[in-house]
Amino acid sequence: MNDMTPSRSRKRVVIATLVLIPIGLVLAFSLYLADTAGDLPWQTDPTGVPVTPFANQPPMQAASATPGP
Repeated sequence: MNDMTPSRSRKRVVIATLVLIPIGLVLAFSLYLADTAGDLPWQTDPTGVPVTPFANQPPMQAASATPGP
């Protein structure tokens, strides 16, 4: 026989809900903070090689004036 009455079962559901919702909220907020800090375990670390834009480009030549009429 089932010795759990409906009120006892409902009481467990309410207690589980009151415990699991705050835990879920704390977990979600901590993941949000870790994401904004870039500290999630599955995020790759940035490269240690400095990147200089246009480093391998030849220098630009000065523009020449066009002859007038």
